[in-house]
Order: sequence, then structure tokens, then C-alpha cells
Amino acid sequence: MKRLFRFIRFDPDHPEVIHCDNKQTVDLLMRERSIFQTKLRHVDIHRLWVRQEVQAKRLQIEWLNTSEMPADGLTKPLTRVKHEAFIRQIGMERVPSETSLTSSPLALPLKN
Repeated sequence: MKRLFRFIRFDPDHPEVIHCDNKQTVDLLMRERSIFQTKLRHVDIHRLWVRQEVQAKRLQIEWLNTSEMPADGLTKPLTRVKHEAFIRQIGMERVPSETSLTSSPLALPLKN
């Protein structure tokens, strides 16, 4: 992400944080010891790179409850309640219905 941001000349004024809903993975990335004794079925090179970035304080990893994970809205089918929660999580707002648009004094007439 940092290389992409540098390339497009974008500088977010906040630290880079990755949210993870797996406590074992967060522990694996955050702990100081370099011995990997884990029940995870796979530990790939990307996890080790992320661990290196976390230890160098160039990246932060934070645990987030699965029910609060915004990425789920893009990767899983959601019930109506979860979809509405997802919409709030990403900061979207409901667009007024057609009837409320036409009743507004500033509304333009709708074309049929």
C-alpha cells in the first residue's frame, strides 16, 4: 500500500492499520519471539513480511470482532440487518426516496 500511495502521490495523515478478526494471527504477527508454534494450517511468506513490518512499526495490526469487520460486506452474503450495519460502517447514507425528492422545494422534476 505504501508503495502504491507514494506512486500516486497520496499521503494519508494516519498510520496504516490492518484489521484482523483472527486472534491467533494477530498474536503471531505481534509477539516478539520469532519461534512460530501455531495451530494455523499454513504460515506463508506474506505473513512473515507483515510481521516484519509490524515489528518495524511501519504497520499496525488490530484485532476486530468478526461482526464488526467491514470487509465482510464485500465478501459474504448479508442479511438485511447486517447489510444496514455494513452501510453504516463504511459511512454511506440512505438516499431519500423518490417521493421525498419530489416534495423538496429544491428537487428537480423526475423524468419517466
